[in-house]
Amino acid sequence: MTHKETVNLTSLNLIREELVATIEQAATHLESFVEDQENPKLLQSCIDSLQQISGSLDLIQLYGAQELAKEILDAANDITVGDQPPVEEGLSALTRSFFTLSRYFEYAFQSQKGMPVLMVPYINDIRAVGNKPLMPESYFFEIDLPDTFEPLSDKAIAEDSAAAIRRFRHMYQVGLLGLFKQTRVEPSFNMMQRALERVQQTCAGHHAEGFWAIAKGAITVFDSAELELTRERKRVLGQIDRQLKQLQNSGVDAFTQHPQILTKELIYHTALAGTENEQYQQLQQQFGFAPLSYTEVKRKQEQQALTGPSANTVSSVVGTLQEELKSVKEIIEVASQSDTSAINNHKELLAKTTKIKDILDIVGLTSAADTMKQQLTKMELWQQGAEEADTAELLEMADAFLYVESTLNGLDKLNFSDERLSELNQITRQEMIVASHLAQAQLVVLEEAESGLAMIKRALSSFSDSDYDRAHIRNVPATLSGVRGGMILLEESRAAAIVTSCVQFIEESLLPTNQPAALQHMLETFADALIGLEYYMDCLKIDANVDDDILTVAEESLSALGYGVSHTGT
Repeated sequence: MTHKETVNLTSLNLIREELVATIEQAATHLESFVEDQENPKLLQSCIDSLQQISGSLDLIQLYGAQELAKEILDAANDITVGDQPPVEEGLSALTRSFFTLSRYFEYAFQSQKGMPVLMVPYINDIRAVGNKPLMPESYFFEIDLPDTFEPLSDKAIAEDSAAAIRRFRHMYQVGLLGLFKQTRVEPSFNMMQRALERVQQTCAGHHAEGFWAIAKGAITVFDSAELELTRERKRVLGQIDRQLKQLQNSGVDAFTQHPQILTKELIYHTALAGTENEQYQQLQQQFGFAPLSYTEVKRKQEQQALTGPSANTVSSVVGTLQEELKSVKEIIEVASQSDTSAINNHKELLAKTTKIKDILDIVGLTSAADTMKQQLTKMELWQQGAEEADTAELLEMADAFLYVESTLNGLDKLNFSDERLSELNQITRQEMIVASHLAQAQLVVLEEAESGLAMIKRALSSFSDSDYDRAHIRNVPATLSGVRGGMILLEESRAAAIVTSCVQFIEESLLPTNQPAALQHMLETFADALIGLEYYMDCLKIDANVDDDILTVAEESLSALGYGVSHTGT
């Protein structure tokens, strides 16, 4: 455990109650300011409390809480009084942060560890609202990196590197787009990993080689260790594409200094796979950083422990919510029994309902939080004068609050998670495919085609390992013809044309007696084409209407071999 993860329990215990009380006081001042935004004293009182909190945290060096408190203080100082009302999103982020800060103190005291990385998403919630750069997930990770990496090998590939990098970048972008859509995660990672592997090969013997080896290793870990695709990590994957663009524009020789922050992020993500991981072992030997005290699996568990309701917080959270619900129900009841128009200008109702929704979101009660969100939409329409409240709507709203109140009684028994929702979504998608007999038939054809491509890749690997014994690839054209037949059956003319060009390459460049000098490099480029074709087939299994522009990756690879694809030659 690094020094940033250790917790001084004695110091924390001495000031914990006072800190929590000051946080609640700051939150109360903020809520009062929301209701009376022309009163600068309320905002200043909130800021004064935050300064006191920040000073206390500096003394006990609870790093995650320390950084979050600074962000909250900066956000509060950025609020202007009188000119324009603060953005609702910003106020909601601050409300959530106050709750998270209190919960983090309890978590640190109970677990006896800090794990400041758990605070990064909440820090970035506030930064995003203020349009500030996001904090890197590796912010608390300690490592010394040189400005420049020495080449990992002496071998340099003689080819048009600019054209090759352009092709590999496109391959990476296709995989990245599929990953962000989250419909074909594993094939997308495979495509991205292949792209970066080829980039590293192209950079062999140059200073850029070291960075791209780290990037390729990180992508491998993302897939094998099942790293969660958080907002921060999606941003890192996007930054890799920007580095590919720089490599493409400036050239391999000019890419001499690696991006320090991005490199640190990639090494941190690799370290999350654990000390048994091969990529981790290579990097640890190279840079000598201290092992993390947790893996990605442990980080997820601790994140849930932090955000989910605990035995000690359930009663206080339930108590707070029930008081707020009681107050809101009284307002609604009075309005329904007398003058319904009185509710249109009731700012306290909106503020209290927003607070209830935010807390429900934090403790994981998504269904109840969504119910509150619906009520907020109605309240906003009433206050804007777009609609008028009537007795029936108020009674319906009262029923919604009763539902939330009854849900609270079982708070300690609930366990919502993104993983559960993801599994349900996946089951639903697969059931929709199975429900169609036509889709089943198409699936069989696609699986046969994929099996054919897998067989071809094995044959090419044996061909390479045997010093190019052509006996290993004599049946490849016939197998490819079977794949082409499947594509024609599915009316995938563009894919069928690509397979036709693949057959021509095998028959004209690999099977003749006189083998070209750059045969191994040609095999690598041909493998890129097969991977692009395989990726498209995998997409077809999920979405029959997938954009066939994905096939451009395969077409570009075949063109680099001198076998351009004719869409009419099927």
